[in-house]
Amino acid sequence: MSLAEELGLKEGTFADPGEEALLGVLRTSEILSRIGDRTVARGDVSQSQFNILKILNLSNGEGMSQKEILAKLISTKGNLSIHIANLAERGMVSRKTSDDDGRRHVIRLTAK
Repeated sequence: MSLAEELGLKEGTFADPGEEALLGVLRTSEILSRIGDRTVARGDVSQSQFNILKILNLSNGEGMSQKEILAKLISTKGNLSIHIANLAERGMVSRKTSDDDGRRHVIRLTAK
């Protein structure tokens, strides 16, 4: 099955090459999203939670503020807070107030 068939789209239907290119990007995004859904479903976390965990893994144990995580993540501030709270409740991350700035929380991966 072709990519267009899998997504229910017909290739070559746009006169404007820019529209055709945009459709290609959207197709790629949809396929990656489907692959991501299958991959993270086995780990019992959402794609957004998985992305947060991967971003935190890049901090080499130092942790990051929610602002730093948000800069690397495609999400809203409100969604990020909810995802981090859920990950903390499940014991996957810890959240500690920064020693330097009481308004800043440092998020770190746990051993789990």
